[in-house]
Amino acid sequence: MQKKFIQGMGGIIRQPGSNEPRSWGASIDTLYWDLQSPNKFDKNGNIVGKYFVDSVANPSRFKKFEPYDNVNNFFVTGMTNTQNLSMAGGTDFGSFYLSISNSKSFGVVPLTSFSRQSIRFNGEARISSKLKASGNISYTNSGGRRAQQGSNISGVMLGLLRTPISFDNSNGHGKEAYNYEDAFMFPDGTQRNYRGGGGYDNPYWTIVKSPFFDDVDRFIGNIQLNYFFNQNIDLTYRLGADIYFDKRRQEFAINSRAFPAGQIFNHEIYSNDLTSDLILTFNYNLTDDLVGKLIVGNNLYQSLGSSLYTQGDGLIVPDFYHISNTTSQIVRQSRGTLRRLGFYGDLSLDYQEWLYFNGSLRNDMSTTLPKDNNSFWYGQGSVSVVFTNLFKNAFEGTFFNFGKLRFNYAIVGKDAPMYATTTPFIQAAYADGYTNGVSFPFNGQVGFVSGDVLGNDKLRPEKTTSWEIGLNLALFNNIVSLDLTYYNSVSKDQIFSVPIARSTGYFATVFNAGQISNKGFEAVLNITPLNTADWRWDINLNFSTNKNMVDELYEGIDNIFLGGFEGSSVRIVAGKPYGSIFGFGWVRDPQTGEVVINDDPNSEEYGFPILDMNNEKAFGSSNPDWLLGFRNSISWKDLTLSFLIDIKKGGKMWNGTRSALYYFGTHKETENRNYKKVFTGVKGHFDENGNLVVSGKNDIQVTIDQNWLALGNGNGFFGSNTEDFVEDAGWVRLRELSLSYKLPKSIVGYTPFSNVVLTFTGRNLWLSTKYKGVDPETNLMGAYSAQGLEYFNMPGVRSYNFTITVDF
Repeated sequence: MQKKFIQGMGGIIRQPGSNEPRSWGASIDTLYWDLQSPNKFDKNGNIVGKYFVDSVANPSRFKKFEPYDNVNNFFVTGMTNTQNLSMAGGTDFGSFYLSISNSKSFGVVPLTSFSRQSIRFNGEARISSKLKASGNISYTNSGGRRAQQGSNISGVMLGLLRTPISFDNSNGHGKEAYNYEDAFMFPDGTQRNYRGGGGYDNPYWTIVKSPFFDDVDRFIGNIQLNYFFNQNIDLTYRLGADIYFDKRRQEFAINSRAFPAGQIFNHEIYSNDLTSDLILTFNYNLTDDLVGKLIVGNNLYQSLGSSLYTQGDGLIVPDFYHISNTTSQIVRQSRGTLRRLGFYGDLSLDYQEWLYFNGSLRNDMSTTLPKDNNSFWYGQGSVSVVFTNLFKNAFEGTFFNFGKLRFNYAIVGKDAPMYATTTPFIQAAYADGYTNGVSFPFNGQVGFVSGDVLGNDKLRPEKTTSWEIGLNLALFNNIVSLDLTYYNSVSKDQIFSVPIARSTGYFATVFNAGQISNKGFEAVLNITPLNTADWRWDINLNFSTNKNMVDELYEGIDNIFLGGFEGSSVRIVAGKPYGSIFGFGWVRDPQTGEVVINDDPNSEEYGFPILDMNNEKAFGSSNPDWLLGFRNSISWKDLTLSFLIDIKKGGKMWNGTRSALYYFGTHKETENRNYKKVFTGVKGHFDENGNLVVSGKNDIQVTIDQNWLALGNGNGFFGSNTEDFVEDAGWVRLRELSLSYKLPKSIVGYTPFSNVVLTFTGRNLWLSTKYKGVDPETNLMGAYSAQGLEYFNMPGVRSYNFTITVDF
């Protein structure tokens, strides 16, 4: 963040509360606080220039201006406390395992927290010589208090990073500001922020007055019966369930920027997944050399889900967050059921422990596919040759300990999204973008409209065909092991919601619209260079690379939008990698590829690059060229040191934060102002016929100031420049560092414990990257298909963990 210029434009002083959003004001070198001019936004008074100070014969009236450090004052040190207790036991009849865990975390954003409590029980019992029963169940309660973030005028980072250095969000209270209402609110209840109530929330208002709460109860468990007819045949039945209740509540106080009248919503989500498996297994020695295993099974899966969303707008009594305390209410309810029925068989053969074969075939039926075409087949086959066993005599006594070649071919089917074959009726709602609009039920009248996504009763299941070939080696008395894999997969009939003409009454329909291919290579290398009674040294390298490509889309479909913001978008386009980033970029000379600089002296953009607003360009995707993980572990007696370094080569990310902060003048790179520059490129312009005319290497000198960075195409917030803000998202990071020590028996003997281990672990301790944003590992859209966007995302955190493990 820049520390040299205050709120304002054109180098002119603007006081806090003036509604000026930008920091292109005066330089702090000439500024003072006038202690005798009260300002309700700042305890120090108004900001004045040296010319005013010199005109007043009272030096004690003024105090030299010092910039506020809002970012460092805001964040706090997070903390996590975790306790785990487990016990296990057993007899000839059965065994059990019980664990209890409790964790409480406090985030780096004040007042944010997350807690998790869980209990788990596993057990099995041998009822008779032929019947065994087993099962497990776990219960977890989790949730906490969160803060608004991302692309959101009530988001923490958006308000924090746009705040000028001439406004103190904390109002003098520093890191404890959330405890003091006068930091973010005036006595009349209006908000105290740098623009005077408009614009963006003061971050302390956000965390105190606009909290989000969630509370999740989750049950996971299964019961299983195994009946052994004889030593070769057994029957297994397993019934499992995954059930959760997710209760969410969001509050927006009156005078919040996102909802000035105040808002509350409650969202209750219920999910119940049941899985039933009946499996018959045959194990036979078909001959002295051939061992076979056949599995025949049935699988039934059912997923039930429901959602109840209630929203109240316009709080009547301030700070009373109850639906009955709102002037208007919206209710949204949905239910869904999905069922799959599958039958499958799996055959494994082992010939003399050097030739292995496995093949499987499965048929699934799904309720998400058309009723008359809801059954689909798929399967796989693999062959492995352990050549060190096949040619045992040739490899005996050599450095080859183990070697295996393997080949796999598979076809995997996938059904459609729930209710994609139909066009359901939904609750009617109409909005104008400025108000809450009209939502039914309205005035006691119900109203439904046809959904705006047209269903397709001709959908086919998605199908992915893949093959892979691999090699496993163990060398030098197992000091070195190597696993190599090359794979190739093609996914056909991919199901997407694709845009159609609005004249149809719908904005999209569901199609089997695409084919996507993935080709890649993976390698895992393990080396143990040292292994003695006291020393052990392990090295692990994990390398992977994947080339992704959208091979084709449905006829007539040029692209499919996945997500985007402020001039950037992530799309599916044939001939490009999945999730490519699109936006506007510079006009380039078709002969040399150089950027074209405007050479028309009558143009306001004379001397600046010409932005091509007629054609969006692809700037790559977030997919990396390759990934490499390097783990090193060294142990000496009971002391172990290990570290993990992650390397990501390539991949792109749109730095929307930097793009916007150029406009607001708070980015560090905007400290350098009003300097001369000659843009690299060739001079040119478009003639009256729209033809590009190029006239040679650029030599036009221009001034880089607010007209370019804030009001021109030097940014992508006010301007439409995407190209300059798509950056290399590669990195080298120290992902983890761990040091553990097992106390010797001579010390543990004096305690009630049988074993004590002390561990220190640090995560994300160091990062090297060309990316100029908060962290190239974040994403605006979260865990969604649209990857590679960063817009006021929360930064990554560095953590230090101290663990004590004791055994009784």
